[in-house]
Amino acid sequence: MSLKRENLLKSLELRSLFRGERKKIDGGSVVLYFQEIQPALKIGVVVPKRTGNAVKRNHLKRLVKGFMATNISELKDGYYFFLIKEDKEDAELKSLLLHLLLKGRLLKNG
Repeated sequence: MSLKRENLLKSLELRSLFRGERKKIDGGSVVLYFQEIQPALKIGVVVPKRTGNAVKRNHLKRLVKGFMATNISELKDGYYFFLIKEDKEDAELKSLLLHLLLKGRLLKNG
C-alpha cells in the first residue's frame, strides 16, 4: 500500500494537532507527535533548515514517508507528525522510527 495525497497532513490539520490533545514521543534526533482521531490516518514530516541542504531534507522526508507507506497497514488510525532534528543514516533512521512507533504502542498488533 502507498501513501496517497489524502493521507498527508495539511497545514490546518498540523495547527490543530499542536493546539489539541496530543502525545509526544521524543527519540533524540526524531520527535513523534501523535493524536488519535478516528477513522483517519494522516502523516506529516518536517525537517528544519539547519538539517543539511534542500536535497538532504527532501531525502529524509521521502525516507520517512516511504517507511510509513510500507507499514501503513500496521498503524493505528490517527495523526502522525514527525520532526526530524538531525541527519542520520537511512537504516538508523528507519530503526528509530520503528522504535518510536513501538514505544508509543501505535502498531495494531503491538
